[in-house]
Order: sequence, then structure tokens, then C-alpha cells
Amino acid sequence: MRETWANKNIFKTVNLRIVFFFGLTKVKATQELIENESIVYGDVVQGNFLDTYHNLTHKGVLAYRWTQDFCQQAEMIVKVDDDVFLNVFILLESFYPKFKSKKRSILCQCLMKNRSKIHRGKNKWSVGKRVFRGYSHYPINYCMGYLVLISRDLIRPMYRASSLTPFFWVDDVYLYGLLPEKFGGVKHQDIRKSLMKSAKVGLKCYLESKKCSYLAVIAWTKEKGYFDQLWYAALSQLSPAMKKEVNPLLLPEG
Repeated sequence: MRETWANKNIFKTVNLRIVFFFGLTKVKATQELIENESIVYGDVVQGNFLDTYHNLTHKGVLAYRWTQDFCQQAEMIVKVDDDVFLNVFILLESFYPKFKSKKRSILCQCLMKNRSKIHRGKNKWSVGKRVFRGYSHYPINYCMGYLVLISRDLIRPMYRASSLTPFFWVDDVYLYGLLPEKFGGVKHQDIRKSLMKSAKVGLKCYLESKKCSYLAVIAWTKEKGYFDQLWYAALSQLSPAMKKEVNPLLLPEG
């Protein structure tokens, strides 16, 4: 990620702050690697909880807390999963001008209230019967959390709301649904047409069209090299305005 879209030196005049959030690990060798990454790059934040699937909510609240304390000047907050390729050029050129002035706004693949099923059986997403008792579907709007754009005025109230909202392990529902719902007035805007959950379809768009419009592509696949291919394809599709903004060392020759 640091070698492609998460390179903080991509742009000449636009400042990007890239931060990777972790929980704790019981594996000593892994912890040493994380600490080494932090020393070398200075972009690692680690919380006091085990880094497990059911603790992703804690990681999200940690991110809200850190952003509130150390990045209040940010004009746009972008949360991205580590298996997602983000086209920062489309972000800067198409989304940033419209989004930087928005208030109480969250952009994502939005799941509307009463349409997303609550899983009760024995599976990866199972929710206990005592939680959302009497509901078969989540009664709130929330986001699929692989790519979420958050207006900066929401960070502080959502972090404060986390101290008043009982923990719920399904992080997408908690972070982008329950917390905004707690203080109200938040607008969820669905941008799923700009997002692609298939790595192969996303790469095909970038390789076979002159200007692919996907802001983000979930690039996880058993085949390697998708991040690199998406990155170089995105670089080859830069508009004249973006070419002026991008560090010339990153531009492909010719």
C-alpha cells in the first residue's frame, strides 16, 4: 500500500496523512515486526486490545479517537480496509471538491434501515438473540466499511457517542450506524456505483477503458499483483490537471 496509492508523497501540494491501525497480538515475532514498522515509517497506531475479527469495533473507535486528537485539521477522512485499492486521483479530483464543504455526511456503500438482515444462526456474522431483540433487520442506516468517506465534523461527536453506546461487535453497524444514530442528523450517501467489490472486474475496467471511474476496488485475490496493476493503470489514466499535481517521479515514462 505504501508503494502504491498510500504513498504520502504522491502529490506536490496536497498533504496526505496515512495511518495504519492495529490491535495487540499474542505472537512476539509479529509484535516485533509491528514495532519495527512503526519506527521505520512512523505511521502505525496500536490499541490496547487483541486484534481479532470481533474486536474491529474497538479498532474503529481507536481511529476516531486518534483522528480527533491528532488530525482535526483534515478536510476529509477516508477509512479504507487493507485489501482495498483506492484511486487517490479520482478521490482528489472528483470527490474532494464536493465533499470538503459537506457537513454531517458519510459516503459509502450504504445499507438502508430495515433492509439488511440480522444473522441469528451459527455463522461468521451471527448476532445473539438478546441484541436487537424483536428485529429481523437492522433498524438503522449503516455502511459497508471497506471504503467510507467521513466529513470531519462527525469525528468528535461519533467518538463521544462511543462512550454512551453499548459495544456491538459488528463494526460496520456500530461505527457507521449506531454512533451516527446516537446524535442524529447524519446523512448517509450511497456511492456504490463508484465502488467495485470484484478485483477482476475492477482490474478489467482499468486495463480496458481509457478512464475507469471506480474510486475503489477490493483487490484481495489469491492471485498476486492486483495492487500494482491497478496502480500503474490509474497512473496511465491521469487527467492533465492531475499530472500537474502528481510528483513527477511517479509518472510513467512517456
